[in-house]
This record gives sequence, C-alpha cells and structure tokens, in this order.
Amino acid sequence: MAASTSRKRKVTDEHRSFQEKWTNLYLFVCVGEKPVCLVCNESVSVMKEYNIKRHYDSKHSSKFAYFQGQLRLDKVEVLKKQLQRQQHSFNKQNEDSEASVKVSYIISEKIAHKSKPFTDGEFIKECIEAAADVLCPSQKQLFSKVSLSGVTVARRVEELAGDIEKTLIERSSHFVYYSVALDESTDLTDTAQLAVFIRGIDRNFSVTEEMAALVPMKGITRGCDLYEAFNTVLNRYNLKLTNLAGISTDGAPAMVGKNEGLIAIIRKNNPGISFLQYHCIIHQQNLFAKTVNIHDVYIAKKYVITKKQKTSYYRRLIYVQNLVVIKIIKEFVDQLNIWINGKRF
Repeated sequence: MAASTSRKRKVTDEHRSFQEKWTNLYLFVCVGEKPVCLVCNESVSVMKEYNIKRHYDSKHSSKFAYFQGQLRLDKVEVLKKQLQRQQHSFNKQNEDSEASVKVSYIISEKIAHKSKPFTDGEFIKECIEAAADVLCPSQKQLFSKVSLSGVTVARRVEELAGDIEKTLIERSSHFVYYSVALDESTDLTDTAQLAVFIRGIDRNFSVTEEMAALVPMKGITRGCDLYEAFNTVLNRYNLKLTNLAGISTDGAPAMVGKNEGLIAIIRKNNPGISFLQYHCIIHQQNLFAKTVNIHDVYIAKKYVITKKQKTSYYRRLIYVQNLVVIKIIKEFVDQLNIWINGKRF
C-alpha cells in the first residue's frame, strides 16, 4: 500500500494582507510586504494578527497601553515620521554610496582613455579633495568616499572592458557583414602586439565599430602566427569568415606576403570565401611622407603665389599649379607602390 504524501501549506498560499487597524492597535505598519514595528523597527515574518499582537503585548504593551484616543493617534503619527526619517537617511546613504562608485568608474574610464598609470587615481583624488576644501567644504566627505586607489582603478577598468566585450559579442552575433583592421606593432616593453578592430553592420543597418582585441604575440610574428591570433579573436566573438567583407592591414610583409602572409594564408585555408583587401591609408600617408621630396611642390606653389594677380592669367597659373602638384604626387605614389611591392615575400 503506497504511503500517502501530505503537502505542507505555504504561507504565500494563504494570501494574507496587512490590515490598517493593526497600526493603531499594535503600532505596526506595512513596509514592502512585511509588517514592521514602529517602536523597535523589528519585522514579523508571518503577517498574522496573532504574531503581531504577541510582539506588541510582550514588548511594548506596558509602555503604550495608556495611550488612548487622540493621544494614541498622535503618538502613531510621531512614530511614523521617525520611521520615515530613518528610511530617508538609509536611502540617502545608499544614494551617496552609489554616486561615489559611479564617480570612481567615470574617472577610471578617463584614466584608461588617456593611457595614464592606474596609480594616478590617488593623485586625482587628492586634487579633488583640495578643490572641495575651497569650493564646498561641507561636501568634502562625499569626495573622500570615492575610491581611486591603483588596485581599484585597475579593477574598474577590467570590469568596463569586460562589459564592452560582452556588449560587442552580443552585437556581433547579429552582424550580416563585417570588416576588420589589423596592425602588428611593438609596445614600450618591446613586445609584439596584434591590434584587431571590427566594424560590422546588422539587418537594421546599425553599424558597430570597436577595438576587439590586443593580442600579445610571443616569439616571432610570421604570417602563420598572425593567422592563429586572428582566428582566436574571431572565435571569441563567434564570427564566421563567410561574413567577412574586407581586411585592412598595415602593409607589412607578414600581413600581405604573396605566399606566407596573413592574407595569403586566409585565402589558402578558406578557398570558398571572398573578401576585399586594403592597405591602410594612414600607413600609406606615413610612408609617403617619409619618401616624398616635397621640395618640388613648394617651388611650384611659391612660383604661383609670387605671380598672383586677379586676372585670367592668375587662374591659368592656378590650374597649372594643380596639374604640377598632381603629377608630382602621382609619380611618387607610383614609386612608393613599386618600393612596397618589392619588399613583400
């Protein structure tokens, strides 16, 4: 014979509600979903009149029994105001605490954006407190609560970075197409770093552009090493090469080498995909500035300026000047492309 199972009744199933008469009878009010005593601020776990009456009789009946009629109503109002002031004080403390934490995050973000040492947070706090002494001495304690130690700033920056990465992962899951920009360089400690930037668009034509990762490269930085690091970033953001629209690189041989460059390895390992390849215009301008002889351009411009006249002859000189500048720039760009292509694998 199967044993009968009994189901215990839950308090929530009883749907008990606070009754207004308990305020005058037992000095209780309802805060949230719990009855709270106006005298000692203790709460009763179960909203039953028996429990509330037992609390009043055992702890406060002897002191407040003689308060009757209007005198008792006035006493209840006084106790209510005291409870409200206490709650407001707690809320104010919570608001100040939340504001201090928010300021800590904002300043930490500024420090990270400016690439300043995390320990600068302590110096910034000293400056804020010194300014508060002059501008608002009564509010100085609020600024003193802001935590800006080196460890705190580092933790704040890590949390901000984690939140950005989480948001980018969520947005990248909706990308229809995306493009990447890659740049391999060394930092101050002579460690090679691969910077990966992502720009994607979803079905609603919402564009997202963000730095996805800064991957440290250990040892040498061959094309196969860059390919492995690149795949790691794509896997982190759940991106597929089939949605890749274009890759912009710094033009280094390890990136654009004919046989062993990153682009060549991507095409070799994924023959079914098609994407555009770009040479970063900023790197092109940098190389152009290092190799071009701009002296000829200055000569042509100076010649036109010295002959400046508000006549048709001057307008013709301006036209000739533009032709000269365009011709010189075109010749140097052609030479620069020949020089870059000769440096590739």
